[in-house]
Amino acid sequence: MVTLQGKYRYREPKDYSQDVFIANVIGKRRKVVIKRFWSRDHPLCFNERLFLEELDHPELPKVEDYFCEGDKTYLVISFYPGTEIKKMPECGTEDSVRDCLIQGAQLLQYLKGINIVHRDVTPNNLVKGKKLALIDFGLAVFYSPLTDRRSNTRAGTWAYMAPEQSEGHAHFKSDVWGLGASMYFYLTGLYGLAEMEELWFPEGVVGNVLRDMLQKDLEKRISASDVLERLK
Repeated sequence: MVTLQGKYRYREPKDYSQDVFIANVIGKRRKVVIKRFWSRDHPLCFNERLFLEELDHPELPKVEDYFCEGDKTYLVISFYPGTEIKKMPECGTEDSVRDCLIQGAQLLQYLKGINIVHRDVTPNNLVKGKKLALIDFGLAVFYSPLTDRRSNTRAGTWAYMAPEQSEGHAHFKSDVWGLGASMYFYLTGLYGLAEMEELWFPEGVVGNVLRDMLQKDLEKRISASDVLERLK
């Protein structure tokens, strides 16, 4: 077992390349997430801490601690109990997908209200517990017209990345695509949708909403508020 700062204890995994741990808070019956960065001034650590400190929502993470030991930096983040959509044992029903779409769209609306584009909304970063949570803000940016136009901001997970994001353009609706692609994976097990010519959608409101979330044309794609209006 590894102890950090006399406050956190976790088991070092066999894969030493892994740098995200679930740790116990010593003397308290609760868990936290610890991210380890292999330098004292790692840009991803700075970026994630910057955005987490902007968040104030029960289904979004918070910074609990931040410290250096040796040449490494550690970021301690609140733990959200649940299962990542990627690790769900079976595909979701339409009712389950509908609930997740509503809760996910509410999170995206909140982020838009504080001008944040997550850029990595994927089944790995959506955690299904009592409600749907969104984690990992290491690639987040504050939105501006420049993030919509410049060509040097390509970031995210290819299989769930909106077409415009793969070209370096980050927009609030890029996160809507990520949520739609994640829920399409939850429903069908399929991913890499931007490369597919045709997609199957179930009949009814859930299928229609997913279809419109996954419009390759940004102008035709619906917003998070549209998702909520159509599903509630």
